Amino acid sequence: MGTSGELNKMKLFFVITLLLAVIIESPAVFCQEKDSTANKALENQMKTIIRGMNSTNSGLARSSIYMVGYYAFPWAADPLIEIMNDTSKDISIRILAAYSLDMLGIDKSREAIRLASVNDNNDMLQKVCGNLYRNYLNKRDEILYTGE
Repeated sequence: MGTSGELNKMKLFFVITLLLAVIIESPAVFCQEKDSTANKALENQMKTIIRGMNSTNSGLARSSIYMVGYYAFPWAADPLIEIMNDTSKDISIRILAAYSLDMLGIDKSREAIRLASVNDNNDMLQKVCGNLYRNYLNKRDEILYTGE
């Protein structure tokens, strides 16, 4: 009977350990599912905004382009650069894309604006990009000079 009692104790210990492991690990599993769901939702939202930016509905395209600049979504740099460089698009949309790139404030967007100020075929876009880039350089120099 002594060995049977020890066996029961071991079984009970095993069951308790298993239950504790399940209880401890379950939040991690639920958090993983929640994170995965949140990531998928964010990815879908990004795709929707990009579709809006490339829409043939000019109001939707303008709103989407403005929104990604206003909220400074860094992931939108590449789609905005494509729009700004797409000569088949309306010039007002291309200029709005340049302004949104400027609002992102990241190196990639600054470089795209600089390149468009020199290389783009449209004079108006070249001037806008040139002004945006000069404004950036002036602000940068002011910050460096004053130490702010």
